[in-house]
Amino acid sequence: MKLDVSPRSARGRRSDVLLALVVLVLLGGSGLAVSQVVARQVDMSAEQEMRQRTDALREATSAEVQRYATALTLSAAGLGAAGRPTYDAFATATAPLHDMDLAGATSIVFIAPPVVEKDVARQQRYWRALGSTDLVLEPSPDLGAHAFAVFSDPLDGAATRRTGIDVAAAPAPFAALTEAARSGEVAISEPYELIIDQSLPPEERQTSFSMTAPVLRAGVDGDRLLGWVLLGIRGQDFMGSVLQAASQDSVDVDLLAAGDTGPEAVVEVAEVRSSVEGERDLRRTTVLPVAQRTWTIEVAGRGDALVGTGSYLPRIVLGGALLVALLLAGLTWVLASGRARARVQVRRATRDLVEAEAEARRQAGLLTAVLDSIGDGVGVVDETGAFLIHNPAAKDLLGVDDTDVPAEWQEHYGLFTTAGAPFPQEELPLVRALGGESTDEVEMVVRNRARPDGVRIAVSGRPLDAAGQRGAVAVFRDVTVDREQRAELAAFAGVVAHDLKHPLTVILGFLELIALEAGADSEPTSAHRDRVEHYTARALSTARRMDELISDLLDYTTARDAGFALTELDLGALAHEVLEEQLARAWDGEPPVVHVGALPTVLGDPVRLRQVFANILGNAIKYTAPGQVPRVEITAVTSDGAVTVLFSDRGIEIPRDQRAAIFTPFHRAHTQGYSGTGLGLAICHRVVTRHGGTLTVRDNPGGGSVFEMTLPTPQERPRGDQPAAMASRKSSAPSSAP
Repeated sequence: MKLDVSPRSARGRRSDVLLALVVLVLLGGSGLAVSQVVARQVDMSAEQEMRQRTDALREATSAEVQRYATALTLSAAGLGAAGRPTYDAFATATAPLHDMDLAGATSIVFIAPPVVEKDVARQQRYWRALGSTDLVLEPSPDLGAHAFAVFSDPLDGAATRRTGIDVAAAPAPFAALTEAARSGEVAISEPYELIIDQSLPPEERQTSFSMTAPVLRAGVDGDRLLGWVLLGIRGQDFMGSVLQAASQDSVDVDLLAAGDTGPEAVVEVAEVRSSVEGERDLRRTTVLPVAQRTWTIEVAGRGDALVGTGSYLPRIVLGGALLVALLLAGLTWVLASGRARARVQVRRATRDLVEAEAEARRQAGLLTAVLDSIGDGVGVVDETGAFLIHNPAAKDLLGVDDTDVPAEWQEHYGLFTTAGAPFPQEELPLVRALGGESTDEVEMVVRNRARPDGVRIAVSGRPLDAAGQRGAVAVFRDVTVDREQRAELAAFAGVVAHDLKHPLTVILGFLELIALEAGADSEPTSAHRDRVEHYTARALSTARRMDELISDLLDYTTARDAGFALTELDLGALAHEVLEEQLARAWDGEPPVVHVGALPTVLGDPVRLRQVFANILGNAIKYTAPGQVPRVEITAVTSDGAVTVLFSDRGIEIPRDQRAAIFTPFHRAHTQGYSGTGLGLAICHRVVTRHGGTLTVRDNPGGGSVFEMTLPTPQERPRGDQPAAMASRKSSAPSSAP
């Protein structure tokens, strides 16, 4: 057969090739666009996994630090309660530390209050008499004052006790002692090498730090500093295992701490390196408050290692699309190259087409299977809002059929803010994505006929522009269980506090019996009886202070998480009941003068609002200058559907820079000469806030302070809590939902 090589035949062949190339470019471009969408989804999954790993590392580190701080605080409290810090009292107070598996802890020591050079010999005799029989104090030269370790108990298996060391010669731990004495709380030093480690070879030394707590003894004029308990901790031993477990061998972790010379003086406390090879393309940094310091956790990892086999999905999709494009382009060229040859190859082309279609269906089925198998909901809409993709997880979370009208999404799906209000249409992540704006982890509540109890979800939205098809994609996940777990953690803290109250009650009962027996016994000498009564009274006072703290912790946990029994409440009757309880106490001087004006009816929980009235009125009476009769006036003003209750006193004014801080837990504006736990106003603020109101403080023009509490009237039900019947029922929806 003679081939036709005329110019016209050559142009025909070029047209065939050009047509095949056009088909290849169009189909290949479509496959590339789809693979980019899948790649973005994989990147988002890697970022999400990175955030979760970082949060887990932060929570694990915080919990471990808090465990050590709590153990040290309990040891300091036990030693302070013993009265005189003898070695036996020190050994008893620190004995539980041996059973707590405190990784990295070297030893627990008791640091005596600082002394000057001339008193060192007398100090040595004094502490030897209290049990440290072999104590030899070694003062460092050229120091104005010395702070010696007089008692020691090794926790790292060492045979010798580390006493006689002058801690004042080590700036880092001595600065921590100074901070603990100033704040009355646990303090942590900047990173340094422990004194006992400086004799080790350089390769065996670790970056370490000290954790110290003041040993205080309560007195009539306030707490007296008896010394400090100090725990030396090696950083890598301390956090290495915790970081390794939390990282799951998938990311690199660096725990950094800033020194006292400035934020640029950063020291690595601990590090963990994963077995994953290759360059780290994802990095996150989080800040962790630790006592009076701030630590930084730096996390680095590989995105493909975090998401596993999902990282290959974009390449699989692209490869399948290119394969289909090549097959169809080749088929186009074959069909266009000539009728005669097309007739011969029609069956072969048909077979190739069927195989190409099967491959395309397989790739599409693979993508569908991936979307169907993931637990997160995925929704894709076109530029008009019509749904193109809604995987099963999305339909299960939303519970109702789709609607293609964006203006109806909020009402149709039942979308609400976490505060209970209808979610603004223009703020919906999918609506914002249609407008070209990306969003991350926007939380909302889904409540409709299929989800009457409500589901809390977090939604992320992204604009979509693939192969000329504009639209948006949203990924959302159910976070209800996560929020319930946080609530269960708070409930666990409440249970622990309840379990602590029982032994305290037993202790109080026996101590009261001892006090009665000591007062009735006439055989011992008067001096002996006085000492017994004095020690018994001190023990009772300490136990009651612990009982008061636990009660306040229970009240704060309850005020934060428990359901409210909302009812119409007469504030006037409530105020008089609280006032009668306050006036029923025995007063050393003149009783307080309290005027209760006309107070209206509000919508609230009687038990919680009684706490608020009792705390604010009790503070107004307590924080009055010595020798001055407490004067308090309780009035109210009603306007615009809200009631403002005013508690006006003539007591000690609250400094302007502390007016916001007094409503935070454990903050006390006045500590000298006034007892308390620092939780009362935090409880009040939480209760009022959950009632949908506000609690603030300002100066009283005539001296003293005015606390302003705003509450809704019975016609204005607050959104913050359900009625009692619903609040007591466990629901998957947050308590703030309508």
